[in-house]
Amino acid sequence: MTKAIAKRRKEQRARLIRLATYAVIFIIAALIIVVLFKKSFGNADDAKQVNQLNKQISTLQKQNDELTAQKDAMQAELTEVQAELSNLKQSQTVDPNSLISAMFWQDGNFYKDTETEFYSEPACENSLGSDLKFVSPVVCYDIELKNGQTVNAVLSEQGLVYSVHKPNLEVYNEE
Repeated sequence: MTKAIAKRRKEQRARLIRLATYAVIFIIAALIIVVLFKKSFGNADDAKQVNQLNKQISTLQKQNDELTAQKDAMQAELTEVQAELSNLKQSQTVDPNSLISAMFWQDGNFYKDTETEFYSEPACENSLGSDLKFVSPVVCYDIELKNGQTVNAVLSEQGLVYSVHKPNLEVYNEE
């Protein structure tokens, strides 16, 4: 009996080995099929993604073209406005009825004040000195600025000038 049992065990082992071999072959085949199936499925997904990306690229290109057209139109409009502004600046003449002409009227005389220091701007930081020739006898006294400082304005040959102290204009005779 021992020979029969040994023979049976040997046959069972051979069957188990065959079954294990078949199982391994089946598992390997299943893995190959899954990999190939996924790969073909992945290609379909990739194709969908590529199509979607191409659509997005096309949409963005259209938007870019529209924005470029808008930018070009705005640039052309800006160029026209700048040309008009330049023409206006060149054609602009001094209006005798302007506020400065109305406030600082002229009587044909020139005036001097050698004791007061004058400045080119209301903040009174850029000194022009005191040797200026004024074309109007009018002094606009006590102009209050935003910062609370009070200045005086006089019309000179160079335009409006400012002083911290009240000017005392005297007729200037060129001799």
